[in-house]
Amino acid sequence: MSSCAVRGRVGTLTRRATRPVLWCAAAVGCLVGLTGCVTAELDGSADSPEESAPSGLPSPSGVGDLALLDDSPFAPYLPAIAELTSLPPQTAQEEAAIKARSDSLGEFIAQCMHDRGFEYFDAPWEVEREESVVFFPDGVDLIAVGTLPDEIDQVRRTGYGLVAPAGGVEIIEDNSPEAQANEDYRASLSAAAQAAYDLALNGQDFFEEPDSSIPAGCGALAIEAFPEVQATELSVYRQFWLEFGPLVLEMNQLVFDGVFQDQRLRSLSLDWYDCMVKAGYDQLTAGWHYTTDNINLNAGFDLALATKLDGQAGPSWYSVDGLIQIPDEERSLVGSPPEIAIAVADFECRQPLDYFDTHKAVQFELEQQFVDANSAALEGILDFYERYKTGDYDQ
Repeated sequence: MSSCAVRGRVGTLTRRATRPVLWCAAAVGCLVGLTGCVTAELDGSADSPEESAPSGLPSPSGVGDLALLDDSPFAPYLPAIAELTSLPPQTAQEEAAIKARSDSLGEFIAQCMHDRGFEYFDAPWEVEREESVVFFPDGVDLIAVGTLPDEIDQVRRTGYGLVAPAGGVEIIEDNSPEAQANEDYRASLSAAAQAAYDLALNGQDFFEEPDSSIPAGCGALAIEAFPEVQATELSVYRQFWLEFGPLVLEMNQLVFDGVFQDQRLRSLSLDWYDCMVKAGYDQLTAGWHYTTDNINLNAGFDLALATKLDGQAGPSWYSVDGLIQIPDEERSLVGSPPEIAIAVADFECRQPLDYFDTHKAVQFELEQQFVDANSAALEGILDFYERYKTGDYDQ
């Protein structure tokens, strides 16, 4: 399963026009979906899978609710995995060091911008930091296919489901006084001065041909002056990943990818695909990540997400700006009549398949095989969790 659409709702967006763009440093893996930005090295070394933080896997595609399976063979182990993988990766000492570095970054950038002839107010600063990679966050198993509403009338009204309560996609502005002062100051400049301000703050655009005559942006210089905080001891989270990370990744891989390779589901997915093609959606496999070798029921939602307001399929990620233009009372997950039409076709093509019951049976069979083959290691997870709960591991 190659799709990476984020489970559930369209998320919150943050706009920081007058913040320097800080790319994750070399020791950080920038991951999508549930993952955030995860430090890939501990004490400067990540030479083997057992010694590195998880590389991350795609979040389940699809929308609305995912079918939860609290009676699966994985069920006894998932609450422990969910809690242990949601712990803070940093120790308390690391958190303090990260905060101190964040303060230093802000002060450095303000002085650097002043030296370059611009006003800049040292706003409260949040630097990219390591975050937990949470697997099975509900503590229960799931079918990694987005469900549709149960009734066709509801599908015709809302397509794949509501984005959010009234108000829809929320744009969070950094409204601290200092950040607003930076916004106001930049807005007071001429267009040419704004470009110079942005260049001083951020340096060259990441995608431009490097020009050695242009000095690095103040943000990049700040990172150079104050390197990433390095871990000096293992947190419970890191200790868990060192011992059980590969096993948890294999479980995740089975649920989000492996099960789709089973011939029984492949056959149903191809039946669904043939139905969608007959309904006029042959572009499901046109020029992006699905082919007839990996097609599954998530492709309908992904096509809807990529469909523009005029009904044309665009890039494989939908424009958030286009979504914001849709009136709140009309906003479904992807919003426009052409996209709702995809949801209706998807609903009608799923109906004769009995897909979810088959998916559940196949998944349980594969999970039981995995449990039988890895019973000792899985019991080790439960033992680790018990020691954590009784205080044998300090956070």
